[in-house]
Parts: sequence; structure tokens; C-alpha cells
Amino acid sequence: MNAENTKFQEELSLASQRITLKTCYVDSLIVREVQGYDDVQVIDLRSGTKVTGPIVVESGNGEIWLSSNSEISDQVSGAKVYRK
Repeated sequence: MNAENTKFQEELSLASQRITLKTCYVDSLIVREVQGYDDVQVIDLRSGTKVTGPIVVESGNGEIWLSSNSEISDQVSGAKVYRK
């Protein structure tokens, strides 16, 4: 899933192998497992994207790629955070 210049007003919940958000605002993010997919689920936050609430990757096999001007809360479950 790709989104740009978007404000998600409620919890964003989806199943995806890769999520890229550019200049977005998200209250909270839940990444559901993708049936038959065992590799890493990537959440790529770019260009000042802000996630103010929890980020949960239900598979436990997630990576959050955080650009220098994007922000997340400290509430991360099921993913490792990599600052770029």
C-alpha cells in the first residue's frame, strides 16, 4: 500500500507485505498477517509522516524504516525500528 499527503482519522488496519507512507498522519497502525507470506513486513515512513499511537505488526516479523523527519510513538510491537 502506498499513500501520500493523507490523514487517516482513525486506526489504520491492513494486511500488506509493504506499506509506504509519505507526508501522512496516522493515529495508530495495525499490520495484519498476510496469509502465505513469511518474509518481513516493511513499514516505510517518509517525508515527515507521523504516527501518534501504537504500531502493531501481528506477525511479529516487521521492520519500520523511519526517515529522519518522520515520527512515531514509543508504542511499537512486533517490529524493529531502523532510522534512516
